[in-house]
Amino acid sequence: MPTLGLLMLSHGAAERMDDIEAYYAHILHGRTPRPDRLQALRERYLAIGETSPLNGVTRRQGAQIAAALNRAGVPARAYVGFQHTPPFIGDAVQRLVADGVRQAVALVMTPYYSPLGVGRYLADVRLQIERAGEPVEVTSVESWDQEPEFLDLLEGRVRDALDAAGLEGASVGDGPCHVIFTAHSLPILAHNRDDPYADRFRAAARSLAARLRIERWSTCYQSASDNGLPWLGPDILEEVDRVHATGATRLVVCPSSFPADNLEVLYDVGIEAARRARSLGMAFIQTAPLNDDPALTGFLARMIARRLAHATKTAEPAASATSATPARPPEQVAAAAS
Repeated sequence: MPTLGLLMLSHGAAERMDDIEAYYAHILHGRTPRPDRLQALRERYLAIGETSPLNGVTRRQGAQIAAALNRAGVPARAYVGFQHTPPFIGDAVQRLVADGVRQAVALVMTPYYSPLGVGRYLADVRLQIERAGEPVEVTSVESWDQEPEFLDLLEGRVRDALDAAGLEGASVGDGPCHVIFTAHSLPILAHNRDDPYADRFRAAARSLAARLRIERWSTCYQSASDNGLPWLGPDILEEVDRVHATGATRLVVCPSSFPADNLEVLYDVGIEAARRARSLGMAFIQTAPLNDDPALTGFLARMIARRLAHATKTAEPAASATSATPARPPEQVAAAAS
């Protein structure tokens, strides 16, 4: 059976303090960062311990997903590609092609689809494969925010945080605790008014609130760039102020769009939002990260198997009969990946 290439796609982060300027310049499409903004970014990295865990976590996630697929009888190899730091997405595609892999799945490590986010990663994969000049069949995972197992994971993280707040889930509606679900903000562009990102984020938050039986909850955004464009809001600091004004004294924050710790989670939520809440006299509890929890990577392996099975069923019969060793069915993948 041919090897499946697992393209693990993520924003990426500077791994050392010396890498920050090149990383920031890449985000700015090669422009030199303003000295004051570069210094501000360096100070954020210093505040979280000089390095972001994102790149390492993404590599471990990819290795675990590939291992789960291999245990289920689907030969798989992970190829990690970052948007703004080496190895770039093009580097990952080149390695995949050089290894002779001709079937791949592209997984962007954020659950909510947006043309400005996930869509750009997937477009880059298509472009890099065209440049490689080899036929690679790619199954793209555009979103996974509505997957029950993903919602199960977030529900469990929020329940644990509510327990840490000293509250029973069913009684939160009557108490002074408020749950905020956050997602990475995106710019609001005239040609992108129908972007499903915000609606999908709010739908996931509503589902979680219903599962948790909480009444005091809200959504907001974080980590917007100061580039002169309007961004989705409210910002998390504005939401902390608003929630405090309602009389809440305990705050649980779930960064739902981030399946791995990174600068935005560790600093924007764990330091900046926590500082604001505590300055207002509120207890602040942040949900535990998913990172390389086998429950997350096992779920993602099972989801990939289902998506591949669906893609095979919708393809022409001749295309699905090219392998001499058939893949095990999704239910076997689910059992082996558990």
